[in-house]
This record gives sequence, structure tokens and C-alpha cells, in this order.
Amino acid sequence: MRKILFVMLITFLGSGVASAEDDSFECMQATIFKAYYAAGGAQALPAFSEPSEGGTRVQSQHPFTHLFGQTKYLEGQNGNFAICQYSNHVGLVAQYGQRVTQRLDLKSDDCSSTDCAKTFWRDEWMDSDPNSENLIAVCMETRKGENHPSTACAFKK
Repeated sequence: MRKILFVMLITFLGSGVASAEDDSFECMQATIFKAYYAAGGAQALPAFSEPSEGGTRVQSQHPFTHLFGQTKYLEGQNGNFAICQYSNHVGLVAQYGQRVTQRLDLKSDDCSSTDCAKTFWRDEWMDSDPNSENLIAVCMETRKGENHPSTACAFKK
């Protein structure tokens, strides 16, 4: 019974955080996803997948291992996709996603402190070839002068 209530609470707090009033979609924060994954609820997320090796193996063996999440946006001929990826120090643990119409512009940061996080979209090559024109937009956050993967970006459904 406790596990069911926990999964329901996690579902309410974060499953693909969608809002009816603005029709947006956001990836779960890594801490919420980690609890959801450990409770066995992640498999119900849209387009859920996990590799059989690497980060998944370690996370299953050691569920308290730190996870970080990253939101990605892929435009394609067959539609646009929001991708929510979660990794640990070994590699990808799991991902889920859904079709979206567009990525949303980020709110401008008013903070002037060097300690506050500034979120932005960054285009990266999908392949390791720097001459490739295949780009994917990734959500990043600048903290104390360094760029970190982030799930703080949103989409319009």
C-alpha cells in the first residue's frame, strides 16, 4: 500500500509535468525521476526505454547513485520530440519522451549573482562529426561559470 501511495504521489508531482492551463510539457527533475524509477513507475512513461548495460545496471545495483537529467529537443520530418534523459557516472540509465509542437523560449534570468543558475538551449551535433548538419537542441544551465545538463526547459504540446 505504501509503495502504491508513493508512486501515486510521484506521478502527481512529476510525471512528464504537464499543465492543462498552458498545454506545456517539462521533463521531471532528476531527483523526482530517480524516486519514480526506483519505485518501478518509470516504465509507464511515454516512449520509455533503458539500455540493458551501463548506467542502468549500476542504478539497479546501487539505487542511491546520483542521477542527472537533461532535456533535449529534436526537430524532424516526422514531428518534433521532447526527450528526457537521465544518466549517472557510468552512462545513460533511462529516457522517455513525447511528440511536441515546439520548444518554449526560456524566461530571461533577472539574477545578477554568479551563484544563480541561468538556463539556455544549446545546439549540439548529434554525431561526433563536427561537419555534420544534424543538430539537437539540449537544455543547459550555467552555474558558477560552468555549463551543466538541465531539465529546466519546457515545450508546447
